[in-house]
Amino acid sequence: MKNTFLIFVSIFFVFTVGIQAKTRIVEKPPYVYSSTTMLEIPRVTLTDTATIVDFDVYYRAGKTVKFSSTLSLVDGNGCRYAFRWCEGMVPGKRVRMPESGKLSLSLVFEPLPPKIRSFDFVEGPYENSWRIYGISLTGKHSDNKKKIKRLEKQRVSKSGLFLPDAGLTADSAIITGRIIGFRKDYGRQIEAWYNTVFDGRQQCVTGRVDDKGAFRLSLAVNVPTEVVFSYDRSLRFFVVPGEVVNVDINLAEWTRRGSRLLREQPSRERVAYFSGAMARINDEKIHDTLQIGDFWQRYYSSLGKIKAFYKMSADDYKAYLLHRYDSLCVEIDRQPWSEAYKEINRINNAVWCALLLNRYSLSLRLSYRNFFDGPADAGLYAFAQQFEYPDSSYFDYVTMLRPYFDNGSIVWADRFGDLLGTMEGEVKLKKKTRPNLWKFIEEADSVHHFLSDEEKILVGSVSQKGYDSLTEGDKKRVWNIVGTHKKYLKFFLGVVSRRDKNAPLPAVFLGEKSVYFDWVEAQRCYEKIKENYTPLDQDDKASLRAMDDTMFYRILSAESDSLSAYLERNRDLSSRLDAPLDSLSGEELFAALIAPYRGKVVLVDFWETWCSPCRIAMQQMIPLKKELAGKDIVYLYLATEGSSDKKAWKNLIEAVPGYHILLSLRQGRSLSSLLGISGVPTFIIVDRQGNRMKKLTGYPGVEAMKRYLLDAQKR
Repeated sequence: MKNTFLIFVSIFFVFTVGIQAKTRIVEKPPYVYSSTTMLEIPRVTLTDTATIVDFDVYYRAGKTVKFSSTLSLVDGNGCRYAFRWCEGMVPGKRVRMPESGKLSLSLVFEPLPPKIRSFDFVEGPYENSWRIYGISLTGKHSDNKKKIKRLEKQRVSKSGLFLPDAGLTADSAIITGRIIGFRKDYGRQIEAWYNTVFDGRQQCVTGRVDDKGAFRLSLAVNVPTEVVFSYDRSLRFFVVPGEVVNVDINLAEWTRRGSRLLREQPSRERVAYFSGAMARINDEKIHDTLQIGDFWQRYYSSLGKIKAFYKMSADDYKAYLLHRYDSLCVEIDRQPWSEAYKEINRINNAVWCALLLNRYSLSLRLSYRNFFDGPADAGLYAFAQQFEYPDSSYFDYVTMLRPYFDNGSIVWADRFGDLLGTMEGEVKLKKKTRPNLWKFIEEADSVHHFLSDEEKILVGSVSQKGYDSLTEGDKKRVWNIVGTHKKYLKFFLGVVSRRDKNAPLPAVFLGEKSVYFDWVEAQRCYEKIKENYTPLDQDDKASLRAMDDTMFYRILSAESDSLSAYLERNRDLSSRLDAPLDSLSGEELFAALIAPYRGKVVLVDFWETWCSPCRIAMQQMIPLKKELAGKDIVYLYLATEGSSDKKAWKNLIEAVPGYHILLSLRQGRSLSSLLGISGVPTFIIVDRQGNRMKKLTGYPGVEAMKRYLLDAQKR
């Protein structure tokens, strides 16, 4: 009996060990490439009956996500292993994200072969489907070690001790390179984003990676420029017009550093290897841990959200930011960088600080509005009544920019174009008495008759007896009136803070002959061409010819001539339509807009003339329109008068094929409320029966838009 028991125990032990041996768990498996930053893989469990892939999905709380019903695993031979099930998620159906913004799911697939070393996760056949490639079951990040070692031995040029010439030129900058570890089924699109030197607006150049992972982009920059190179993730480096910057990207390492789970793992590999122009400076750029621009961007993105600025005087605000500027100057000098890269950071530090100091009024006014104990509009009014604008001595910090303007290196600053637009300063006229908002509204109403009888009585009471005489209920009501008629508050604030035109600050602190004034005139001409779509006239060209640097005239007159030819060539492509009766609103208005195109697919594009991404999307859509010609697809563009400049709208639409309507401000607000439009561009796709099929906030790209339109066309 005892022997029988021992035999049974032994058999059970061997059986248990056998089962355990067939279960393999890989924690935080590295992978080569992911088409999304929303997915992470904390664990893969392999058994002889199933493969379990644990996913962490990251997205905004309350939003919904879904996995396609076609998801599968793929091995190196192209064999697919089908999805079986997942508790809490059904493919093709949306799941709401929890408050944490993180959703954990375990997806069960058919079992992978026991000796497999890596596999891919493919959600669907579309280019924008979630895909994670080269998921390693051995712990190795990449199979491209030999190529990486060769690049590691590549010596970066010792050039870069001094900055290259920053003069204006009409030459283009070239980016070449390759993606190490690229496969044909990876994503193909690459982008290079940069700020134009003339006005600081973002431009985007797109390209495609070839079958061998190589790419080439040409950028029409006119000075040395920082670009954001994007291939699902982003990399910042400099380009120089007339030169070639070559960058070889270590895809597996780039992916690892972008992963929430893998980024803390130790690695000696680099993300990118530069050669050609700017190699040394760019190598320092991607290893820069100080990140001057990111430091200042946090302030710039938080205007009105920093409580320390609430009730701060202009001089205290100035001292606060200059202290941070001085601290960063010390940090820059401590870094083991080349003198050239230190100088770039000194320039950016000065320009960022000056940009924020120039906007003192906006920053302090928004802080007053956001932290005021009461309605936001009451905070704006209180600021207008109490804030003391500084005299011209406030702007003496501009002298820190003078050396960079004098030697031309100021253009190395990434936000130089933005700086130009804020350099006039805000020296405000001193007033002996503060205007009365309520009296102002009463006088405006006597002309425009926008108040109801009840509102007139309440505003008149405040005007005569004062705001403090009101009950708490009436205080709320009176600010509701102001909120309803915001344009009168805006006009009032403009009267309170009128600029003193007798304060030519740049001339005082930069010198009357500073190249700054040429840049300001060039910016005006550039915006006339690019924003108003209006060619330069003879007076504009004469002012450009008078400048010492002839490149201003050469570049901008060429842009103007190109625009003239473009407008003439495309003059009959668009159709301008009258807006429906202003009495229509909401659903009635939208139905009237699309009614003429019943039986066709309609792409409704909500845009505005000031929106750079809107205009980029319009230009990128032109080849697609030609490709889809004859498919019964109509393109309807809606802008709003008051938000869009009417003259710019008329000029701009000449070269955009489609139907164009300029809505009234009331109509625009009505449609925004009906359709939930929170920003532009927003696209609504309407099917042949007039049903709204899809809403897209932001341009999804040519391929995605093509797919959505063809899907609608097939219905």
